[in-house]
Amino acid sequence: EKPYDRSELVVAVPTSMGALVVDPRGPAPEVVRETRGPLEVYRWRVNESRPLVAESGSISALEYLPSINWGVGANWDELFAMLSDQLQDQDVVDPAARRLARRLVQGQETLRGRALAVYGWVTENIESTDGGLFDSAGLMLAGRRGNRARVMRYLLGLADVPADLVLVRGFGGDQTRSPLPDTDTYDDVLLRIGRGSDAIYTTTAARGLSFGYIPEHLAGQDGVVLSAEAERVTIPAAPANQDLSVVDVVVQLDATGAATVSVRETYVGAAASSWRENLRAVAEAELQQRFEEGYVAHVVPGAHVTSLRILGRGDPEAPLVLEYSFQVPAIGRVQGDRWMIPPLFGVRLAPRFAETPTRRTTQIVGSIAADVRMRVIPPRGAPNATPGADASLRGPGGAEVRVASQVGASDTTVTTRVRVPLARIAPSEYPAFADFCRRADDALSRELTIPIR
Repeated sequence: EKPYDRSELVVAVPTSMGALVVDPRGPAPEVVRETRGPLEVYRWRVNESRPLVAESGSISALEYLPSINWGVGANWDELFAMLSDQLQDQDVVDPAARRLARRLVQGQETLRGRALAVYGWVTENIESTDGGLFDSAGLMLAGRRGNRARVMRYLLGLADVPADLVLVRGFGGDQTRSPLPDTDTYDDVLLRIGRGSDAIYTTTAARGLSFGYIPEHLAGQDGVVLSAEAERVTIPAAPANQDLSVVDVVVQLDATGAATVSVRETYVGAAASSWRENLRAVAEAELQQRFEEGYVAHVVPGAHVTSLRILGRGDPEAPLVLEYSFQVPAIGRVQGDRWMIPPLFGVRLAPRFAETPTRRTTQIVGSIAADVRMRVIPPRGAPNATPGADASLRGPGGAEVRVASQVGASDTTVTTRVRVPLARIAPSEYPAFADFCRRADDALSRELTIPIR
C-alpha cells in the first residue's frame, strides 16, 4: 500500500538454538547469511518497492506479496497440540444440558438420526457469533449464543454420539504448504460425526442448510481434527449441483404489450438457506407485498404479483421452491417492426468476474450452477417468437454455458445452462476467461423477436 525506498529484515539467531526455518513468499529477496561468533545473521533487503493495486477476488495476499516468515523450533504438531489443550476442561457436564441432549435424540436409533436432531435444534436455537471456538460450550448453550459447532459437539457428546471439530484450510485461503505453523491457515471449522468412511461432515454456519452440507470452498480441502492426535483428513467432495438453482418461466404475451408470467424457482444449498433466512423476518400477512416489492419488481419492473406459494420454507432438508404469478403492463421493447422480448432471470458473468482487461494476481471465481427455462406464448394470431442463435461455450477452469432454443407449434422455449465451478484463474488464463464471460453474456442476453403486423 505504500512505497518504500528501503525495506530490510535482519534476524540474528544464536547457533545454540539450531537452524532457522525460513518460509519466503512471493518475489522475496535472496537471503544474505553470515556467521558472527555465536550468532547466525540472516538479512533480506528490498530497494525501491512500489505499491500494488488491489484486485477484487484475489487469492490470499500471503501467497503473492513478498514476505519472509521465520521461526526456530516451531512446527504444526505443537500448534495443534496447543489448540487441543485449550479445549480441555471447557465441556463441563451440565445436568440440564444432558437432559436436553437426551430429549433431543429420544426415539432416534441411528447415528445420523441422532446427529440430525441435535443439528436442527442447534442451528435453530443458537445465535451464531464470530469466534468462541475455545469458550465454554455449557455457557454458550445456556446463553443460546456462541459458536454453533462447539455447542453441537458438546450436546452430541452428552448424547453419546462421537463427534470432532475439524479445522479446515479454505480454498480461498493461503494454499502454501509452509513448514511454519500459524493460526490463520486453518480458519474454517466443520463437525465430523462418527468415524471412518461413514463419518458425516457438516457445517453449522447458517440456518436453513441441510444436515451434511459442506460449503464448496471447504470440499476436498485438507483439514486437521482438533484432538491430541491431530489427525489429518481430507474433506469429502461436495455433491454435484449441491447449490443448483432452477427457474421455469412461462410468459403469456398479450397483443397490448402486457404479459402474464408464471414462475417456479427451485433452490438447494446455500441459496435455499439464504432465502429461508430472509423470509424468517417477514410476517405472513405481508409476504406477498414484500415479495413483490423486494424481489419481483427488481426482476421485471412494474410487475404485480397475483399469487405466491412457498414450499420448503421451514424444512432445510427439502428444496426451497417459489411458485408465483405476476402481471406486467408492458414487457420488452419495440424496435422498428419487431417486438423484442428479453430473457428473464438471466445470469451475467462479466460484471462479476471480468471487470478489467488484465490481472496481476490469481483470481478466485465461482461458483454458479443455474438452469433457466423460459417458454414464451405469443398473443392469439401472432407468430411465434424467434430466438437468438444457440450457443455452447467453454472457458478456463471448467466453466460452461449453453443456450438452446426450440420453436413449437404455439410457443418458443429457450433453455440456458450456466456452470462456473469454484476455480483459481491465473493471470495468464484471465484474458481467455474474461473473453469467455463476455461471449457468454452475449449469448445469455439475446432477445426473442416477434414481428409486429
